[in-house]
Amino acid sequence: MTHFDWQLSGYVIFVALNIIDFRLTKVILGHGGREFNPMARFMIKKLGMKGLVVLKVIFLSLLGIQLAH
Repeated sequence: MTHFDWQLSGYVIFVALNIIDFRLTKVILGHGGREFNPMARFMIKKLGMKGLVVLKVIFLSLLGIQLAH
């Protein structure tokens, strides 16, 4: 495998972990838990769970752009 293949594999795993994190966060918040990440908490407060999706998409897109260069 090339260096790029390893990076791409790592990125795919990272995206999968972020999807799992989103699902777990949704479940925990649904059971009365709190979000401790201030940026995520702000987005959830302003836009609901869609705000967390927006935050994750922006972050993962920026990371993906860096991978492409």
